[in-house]
Amino acid sequence: MRRQAKQVVGSAAQHFVPLANYGSVVLILSHMRSVSTALTNVLSSHPEISGYGETHVGHRDHTGAGRLYVNLVRRVGRKPQANFLLDKVLHNRLDDAPMPDFYQARAIFLLRSPQPTIRSLVKMAWDTGVAEGATTTLAAHYYAGRLARLADHWDRFPATHRMALTSESLLSAPEEALARVGAFLNLSTPLENRYAANDQMGKEGVGDLGQSVSARAIISKPTSVMRGPVEGVDPEVSKLCCSQHEQVLKAMSLR
Repeated sequence: MRRQAKQVVGSAAQHFVPLANYGSVVLILSHMRSVSTALTNVLSSHPEISGYGETHVGHRDHTGAGRLYVNLVRRVGRKPQANFLLDKVLHNRLDDAPMPDFYQARAIFLLRSPQPTIRSLVKMAWDTGVAEGATTTLAAHYYAGRLARLADHWDRFPATHRMALTSESLLSAPEEALARVGAFLNLSTPLENRYAANDQMGKEGVGDLGQSVSARAIISKPTSVMRGPVEGVDPEVSKLCCSQHEQVLKAMSLR
C-alpha cells in the first residue's frame, strides 16, 4: 500500500510539476565506497542542483522522477534556482530494468579500483552492519555485480547524457574533475570544491558517515588506479572483480 501511494504521488508530481521528469535529473551512478558522498555533497551545494545524497528512490517505473522530486522537497525543500534533481544510486535493486525515460537523465559514472573498494566496504560493515560487506566474498560479489549493471547503463545512455570519472582522479585533482562535471551539466556558475552542512548529512543510509561529514571539501590526495588481485577472496572471484573493472574502464575510455 505504501509503495502504491508513493507511485500515485510520484505520478501526480510528474503530471503537474515541469521539473519532475528525468530530463531534469542528475544521477551519480556508482558503487559503495567510491567517494560518491563527497561528490554528492559538492553538487548538492550548488544553487542549480537540489539534492542531499542517496534517496533510495527506486528507478524502476515511470514514476521514479516524480517520487524523487517529492522526496527532495520533503527532505531539503525547494531551491529557487534549482533546475536539476540529484540522486545517487549505488544498488542494483534500485535501478534494475528501468523505464526508457530513465536514460533521459544526465548520468555521472564514478568508479573505484576493486582492492580499496572491497577493503573499505568490509571495514564499513564492521561499523554499520551493511549486509554487502559482511564478508570479503560478499563485498566482492556486490562490487562485480554493480559494475556489470553500470556497464549496461553506460551503453544505454546517449553519449551527450553520460560522463565518467574514476574515484582516483577525483581525489587526485578535484578541481579539474569538478570542472569537467560542471561543463557536462552546463551549469551557469562553476562548481566549487566546497560544500555546506545540511540536515541530512551524516544520517545512516544517505551517504558516508566518516570524513565526508566533517570535511567541507573533497580532500585532495595523490591516488592512482590499483591493479592486481583482491586479497582475501577466492582467486576466481578476484579475477571477476578485476576483469569487470578493466572492462568498464575501457568502455568508458578511462584507461
